[in-house]
Amino acid sequence: MVKKEPDASKPCTKEALQATLNAYSSFSTGNVSLLIDKLTKAKAAGVLDAALGRRGRKVADVMGELRLYTTDAHLFVSDHAVKKSIQQALSDLTGVSPEHMTSDISLVSALGSSEVEQKLKGNVDVKYTISIHENDNVGDAQSLTDRLLPTSSDKVTAELKKSLLGNSISKFTLQAVSLSMKTVAAPESASGP
Repeated sequence: MVKKEPDASKPCTKEALQATLNAYSSFSTGNVSLLIDKLTKAKAAGVLDAALGRRGRKVADVMGELRLYTTDAHLFVSDHAVKKSIQQALSDLTGVSPEHMTSDISLVSALGSSEVEQKLKGNVDVKYTISIHENDNVGDAQSLTDRLLPTSSDKVTAELKKSLLGNSISKFTLQAVSLSMKTVAAPESASGP
């Protein structure tokens, strides 16, 4: 039986690591040598870090902007639980843990804008950054943007409302207006925890 080597370009799951260990678990001299060789290759490929939950080197940031319209925008942007809810909604939409994100919520200047214009253009701006690491099982930055960009404003709105309700926040009416993003590759010398 020919055993397949780990693919260094893809993170490994704990289950895949366990399957490898099980495959080489009998203690004959040959299998111990093969297991040591396999673990050495897996460590070099980042597989052990992924299986142990280590993020590894940062490879990219996906940065974007989410524009919302909400009632009581001043209260909305000053509520700490709202920021937590927005990050959770982005996490649910992307499959990325909230710990790998940062976000900044601010009011959009509405000077001279009618309420209709604010509803069309939004009155709250959420700038977010999602860090992509080599071992975080998120995939590459392109697959993340491919998952998120086709998302409709109604789906984004539904996730935001679900997340707000999950944090016992029901006093705001809101609608996602637009979503944009770009990918910025990390410098080669950057390293993660």
